[in-house]
Parts: sequence; structure tokens; C-alpha cells
Amino acid sequence: MGVTVSVVALALCERIGITSAVPLSVLTIYWALALLYVGGSRFLVRYFYLYSSKPRTAKRVAIYGAGEAGARCRPY
Repeated sequence: MGVTVSVVALALCERIGITSAVPLSVLTIYWALALLYVGGSRFLVRYFYLYSSKPRTAKRVAIYGAGEAGARCRPY
């Protein structure tokens, strides 16, 4: 939401004459790259924080030959 507000503010400043002429394509590219940067960095930090702070106590196992009963079972 903050990236969109930034782009709208920049577009409004451009329209009322505070800045020089900025093409619409520049605003679109700025919006897309800023959204990727902000969203991507937040995703990476959240991923590293969640998976580095929790110790893995459960042991992974493979169930072979469960058939129909194994297909209905939901993992916890």
C-alpha cells in the first residue's frame, strides 16, 4: 500500500507541476520494482525469521503402502 501511495504522490506532484515531466511508463516501472523490492525483502526476512527461530523437533518419516487410508489422512 505504501508503494502505491508513493507512486500516486509522485504522479500528483508531476501533474501539478512540482517536478518535470515524468512519463507514465516510468511510474509503472517504479511501482513494479518497488513492489518487488519491498515485498520480496519482507518475504525473505519472514522466511529466515520463522525457519531459523523454531527448532525442528519432529522427525520426518515416509509412510509406504498406506493405500486408501493414507490418502485420507491429513498431516498435522
